[in-house]
Amino acid sequence: MYAQPNNIGNGEAGSFQELFRKTMRRCANTVAIVAAGGGHGRVGFTATSYCCLSTTPPSIVICIGRATSAKSYFDVGSNFSINVLHSAQHALAEVFAGRNGSHGEDRFRCGHWSQGMGSVPVLSEAMFSLECEVVHLHDCRSDSIAVADVHGINLGSHVAPLIYHDAEFKLLSPHPIKMRPRAAQPTKS
Repeated sequence: MYAQPNNIGNGEAGSFQELFRKTMRRCANTVAIVAAGGGHGRVGFTATSYCCLSTTPPSIVICIGRATSAKSYFDVGSNFSINVLHSAQHALAEVFAGRNGSHGEDRFRCGHWSQGMGSVPVLSEAMFSLECEVVHLHDCRSDSIAVADVHGINLGSHVAPLIYHDAEFKLLSPHPIKMRPRAAQPTKS
């Protein structure tokens, strides 16, 4: 199926935006809890919209919904953590996605949390956590795009990550794909 905004009707696919949403759900992503705040309260949400930007300096990009209550915790100079979940933490992901009705500080009753730099919450049993500081923030459409420098890394157990694919939490297969050996490069004479 090929579609453009002007040639999709009100058929079973719905709007072009809905088709785009369904298409992007086919991307498999690791699941993280993004957490911010400190003395005046903590916020956290489940996220898949983050990625490495650079290793020099270590930095990431993350998208934050502008309509979320957590958005007010993100500004240039603010600190937050990205806590990547392992395969047994799907219930924690559900809590921070708000699927049990909890909000704000109530979400932190689940999991074991410590304080990182700038008093940001860090999930102790995460696969890994990144402690970050926002260096650029750009409002773009429905989201804010934050560029953040990584100032701390908490490396947990080397276990399988929790994956989000096609609107469901999934497990990564424990069986790696066998790769062909690289062909020998011809030598120059």
